Amino acid sequence: MREIRRRFVALVLCGLWALGNHLVAAPVEFAEFVRHGRLHVEGNQIVAENGTPVLLRGGGLMDILEFNYTNASIDYLKDSRANLVRIPLHWGRGGLSASYEAHMKKFYALVDYSLSKGLYVIADFHAVSNPAQAGLESMAARFFADVARRYGNTGQVIYEVFNEPTGKSSYSEKVSWASIKDYSIKRIDEIRAIDPEAFVIVPTMTWSQEINVPTTDPIPRSNIAYAFHFYASLHIFNEKNYEIASKVPIIVTEWAAQSPEKSDGSINYESFQRYVDWMNKNSISWAAWSFSDEQQPYGWFNPGSMWDGFLEDKELRKWGKIVRDLLDDGLLNQSFSW
Repeated sequence: MREIRRRFVALVLCGLWALGNHLVAAPVEFAEFVRHGRLHVEGNQIVAENGTPVLLRGGGLMDILEFNYTNASIDYLKDSRANLVRIPLHWGRGGLSASYEAHMKKFYALVDYSLSKGLYVIADFHAVSNPAQAGLESMAARFFADVARRYGNTGQVIYEVFNEPTGKSSYSEKVSWASIKDYSIKRIDEIRAIDPEAFVIVPTMTWSQEINVPTTDPIPRSNIAYAFHFYASLHIFNEKNYEIASKVPIIVTEWAAQSPEKSDGSINYESFQRYVDWMNKNSISWAAWSFSDEQQPYGWFNPGSMWDGFLEDKELRKWGKIVRDLLDDGLLNQSFSW
């Protein structure tokens, strides 16, 4: 039944795609999704409908109202050989920066166009917080219900129920695994009441870094993967990651080579290379941070590049060039040798 539904949706969308008030021919690239269909998790791997392993690589967007993302932005990502884009509803420390309706209007436009290009989309509830923060949980429930109702039948949208539960710091308390499990189970069950076959990404402790915890205390739901976030020059690679990856399904939904605590963009290249090798050897999917012209050195493009909505190779910073290289074949080009 899943296969029949997928092919029907694919045929309809390959023929016509709604953009605004117009119906236009869907681009050839839609075959990317047709080839793999609805993804799911088997063991520690993300697989296609037919059970063959699938590797997703792409980029993560910043606040979609703060940065000037357009259809051309998605085109650039697709032309860079990405097959994945992570699109957020950005919940800041004070909540949403604008009305929910304003956020969702832009979110829907970006997701609709990404789907028309054959990309898989991670719908990211992008909070760095405690899930128990006032108003957060009800907003997350509303967001995922709306996303599931609109996109549940496409098979192209993956649900990331929370970005980063906080760790212990000067401004936050460490969120317990019990709290994360409780929050995640609620969101999974709510989503699957609408989209029963939903592929869901759940966060891990301490800014989604403690991927070891689910190896002994997993969330009791199927078809999920655990988020892992790292900045290779801050979180030095640990060889234990190999053992962890053999036990639980992992997807790296945010990562960069630099440290967010250093503005000079310096890179610990040994740690970075070891992370890249680890992801390649374990067929771990990823979305690199951040597909933007963010001032921080982990922005792919020079600050101000996105002012007109168009992106060009000449505007790529060093990190952007490295990610483009990785999107091409997963390997580091030695022209970036360190």
